[in-house]
Amino acid sequence: MSDLESKLARLGRETERLGPHPGFADEVVLAVGRDDAPTFGTGVVRFGKAMLAVAAVCAAFGVTFGLASERDADEAVAMTFDAEELDW
Repeated sequence: MSDLESKLARLGRETERLGPHPGFADEVVLAVGRDDAPTFGTGVVRFGKAMLAVAAVCAAFGVTFGLASERDADEAVAMTFDAEELDW
């Protein structure tokens, strides 16, 4: 018997007592018969909540990027006030 076969035999012996609990098949049949399927509206609401979170992150990034760009532009404009023009 190879090493793999002995491992598989041991695994089979150790797991042979495992199985579904009593009444499992009945629970499955009842679950299949229930009408708990999500509706189209539920899917739209779930997708909308996810997109709301994405939009909030994008808005925060946009505001941060805009403020940083405004600060850089203000510094660039301020440097031009200190420059002197030379006429030749």
